[in-house]
Amino acid sequence: MQTSNLIETLEEKIVPAGVVTVSYNSAGALLITGDVADNAITITGGAGILTLTDGLGSGTLFNVNGAGAAAGPVVINLTNGLGNGTINLMGGSDTLQIDNVTFGGSLAVTDTVAGGNENVSLSNVTVNATTGIISLDMGDGNNTFNHTAGTLNAAQFRWGPTTGGSAGDDTVNFSGTSVAITGNHSMQLNLGNGTNNVNFNSGTLSLGGGISTISGGTGTDNVTLAGTSITHAATLTLALGDGANTANISSGTISGNLLTYTGGSGVDSLSFSGANAATLASLSVQTGGGNDSVNLTGTSMTTTSSNGFSINLGDGTNSLVAGGAVTVGGGTSTITGGTGDDTVTIGGTSLSHAGTFTLSLGAGTNSTTISTTTLNGTTTSSVLKYIGGASADTVTFAGTNTTSVASLNISTLEGDDTVNLTGAGLTTTSSHGFTVNLGDGVNALTTGGILSMSGGISAIIGTGGNDTVILGGTSISHAGTLSINLGEGTNSASITTGTLTGNTTSSVLSYTGGTGSDTFGIVGSSVTVPSFSLSMGAGDDTVNLGGTLLRTTNSNGFTISLGEGNNALNMTSGTFNIAGGTSTISAGAGQDTISVLPAVTSFANASMLSINLGGGNNSTTLGAASFSSAGLNYVGTSGSDLVRVTGTTATFNSIDVNTGGGENDFALWSTTTTVNSSITYTGGSSLDIVEIGDFENGGTTLTIGAFVNVQMGDGANALGILGATINGNLTANSTLTRRLMADVVRVYQSSVLGTTNITMGSGSSIVDLQSVTMRTTNINTGAGGDIVFLDNNSAIAGGSTYNGALSIDLGAGDDFLYAGSFPNVVGASNVFNSSVNITGGTGTDTVLIQNPATPVGATRNNTFNGAVSVINAEILG
Repeated sequence: MQTSNLIETLEEKIVPAGVVTVSYNSAGALLITGDVADNAITITGGAGILTLTDGLGSGTLFNVNGAGAAAGPVVINLTNGLGNGTINLMGGSDTLQIDNVTFGGSLAVTDTVAGGNENVSLSNVTVNATTGIISLDMGDGNNTFNHTAGTLNAAQFRWGPTTGGSAGDDTVNFSGTSVAITGNHSMQLNLGNGTNNVNFNSGTLSLGGGISTISGGTGTDNVTLAGTSITHAATLTLALGDGANTANISSGTISGNLLTYTGGSGVDSLSFSGANAATLASLSVQTGGGNDSVNLTGTSMTTTSSNGFSINLGDGTNSLVAGGAVTVGGGTSTITGGTGDDTVTIGGTSLSHAGTFTLSLGAGTNSTTISTTTLNGTTTSSVLKYIGGASADTVTFAGTNTTSVASLNISTLEGDDTVNLTGAGLTTTSSHGFTVNLGDGVNALTTGGILSMSGGISAIIGTGGNDTVILGGTSISHAGTLSINLGEGTNSASITTGTLTGNTTSSVLSYTGGTGSDTFGIVGSSVTVPSFSLSMGAGDDTVNLGGTLLRTTNSNGFTISLGEGNNALNMTSGTFNIAGGTSTISAGAGQDTISVLPAVTSFANASMLSINLGGGNNSTTLGAASFSSAGLNYVGTSGSDLVRVTGTTATFNSIDVNTGGGENDFALWSTTTTVNSSITYTGGSSLDIVEIGDFENGGTTLTIGAFVNVQMGDGANALGILGATINGNLTANSTLTRRLMADVVRVYQSSVLGTTNITMGSGSSIVDLQSVTMRTTNINTGAGGDIVFLDNNSAIAGGSTYNGALSIDLGAGDDFLYAGSFPNVVGASNVFNSSVNITGGTGTDTVLIQNPATPVGATRNNTFNGAVSVINAEILG
């Protein structure tokens, strides 16, 4: 049986991608509506026409003004001109490209059906420059916009909805020749949530007035502003929201009003890089939480208004790098951090600011390095401030950096902080100087290069902890007070700079310590200041003053207060030149040592040097090769005091030493000593040893212009005078009352041109005069067994001459007087050119001054040219 085939094979047909409805009306309005398919639309402008084609060959058809679906190209004659363009892509993943079209009104492209990924491209598209808006709202999805070539001109440009944003990963690319947005609302890119990218890759971008915004949502946003130039007449805002966001501005130039960047809780990166030159009215950056980075390393960054700039890094481990030339027009500029570890590096060619520049990095371990070639504050209000947090901060001015600001204020607050001002130079120009407040913690400050402060109080402050301050470099100069106050703790401050100069009458150098052991030193430096003041506070402190020169220039001298504790003051080397005023060295309870070492070439003090070391066993040695002071005033208390003047030469106007209680020792041992006026010594109730001349080494020469008055007080005392010329009176008194102890007064190889009065106490005394020249001489040994020697020792060269009356009262007790030698020995002789009166008093007295076997006048190698009277002496020779 034969059957027939009932199925025919049909001819293959292409199913169209969709039909796009197009209308053009008498008002010149163009309305294009897609469908749910994936449409591809290309609109090309020509002379009075628009040509619509399927740009991808997808089979998209066009229904123009109800003429039915037709494949492109479709030509629309713009007989009524072209006003507004309204395009709704509807459903599907659509592609729209518009080339060389000018709209008299606005252009609005939307996708009102959810789903699909849209791709919009514009090339040489212009809308009305006054009212025209290019608005592209593709809804949710992974949408793309490309400005592919030519120009893009509008009063406003918007991507995304009016507020908020859409979901999906959006890409916005501007790659044409130029973009010019002229209206007051300018450009709005609302990217919404998702991973979004914005790129300005070439040509010029010009934004009008109002606020231009690039905003993101919770995803990762990347913004690149490149090309030839970016200009904006008002505010350009990058608000990228939460997520790991990146903004890179590398356009050849960017200029305009306020540029703001706002990040969220993710990791943000903002950079001005490459050959970028930015000129803005002001810059505001808030990166939000997260580990953020800001990079200002373009060719230049300039803000021009009085608002400066603001960079807030927020919480997290953040970094800021500045390079090139940064210029801030005025106002307050701030770099702020929150909790977390922040790193700020300011390098490049220059940083200049007309207002206050503040770095406030908050809590965390923070590091700031300023290594820019020059940093300049250009006005009297151009303050540079650094504020740290509760953890360790490091602040460094490094390399060849040269800094000039009105004033510098660094406050590291709590934590173990380090401040290095070691650049080429730091200059402050206003009357506020600079302040470094190290706060609590183990802190360190080091200066280098050239440090110059114009005026006011420059202060280095610590409050607690162990602080180390090194003022080094080439030179330091300050027109006001330079104050170092390190507070509690074991602190160290040293001046090692080549020169330190106070260049006005108020340029005082001061150091203040607290409780704890402090060390202050001048090492290898030349210091010239009107005056200096050191207050070491309680604790075992050490002061080392050396270097090459320490000079004061005004009438205030210097003040050194060592405080309580076992302290040491060492003048170690160089030359000291103190211009005037009373210079004071004082201490409290404890054992204190003052040493002026022989390596000191010269110590010259134009006025009084006053030393009061308080209770304790104290020692003062003035051993400079050349030591001079208009006066020396020393006051001791209940402890044992040792005061010695050694060295090659010593010159004083007067010396007044009051050692107080304790076993005391005062010595003038310089090879050549000159006291233009007087020497006064007052001892206490214990042993006192006074040596005017070096009895151990000999060879000393002393000249006293007026008088010597030694009041040794009670106790076993000893006064020795060797090689002295006293141009006035010599007075030596002791009040010793104990019988088993002895007082000693020795005058060797000396002359007294005034009256000599020696009065001993009621204990045992020795008065020993060898090779002396004296005028009127009165000796009263007091009660007790006393001995008087009148040149009876041939080992001391030369004899003695008395050119005035000699009166000796041996007092009660068994006393001895030995004068001259028998038989005669060269060098043991006396010449009495006036009367001699000797009174023995009660007790058995032996007076060996005459030889009874020969007539009066030629006995025991003594010569009598006046009357001799010996009363109550049992043995006369």
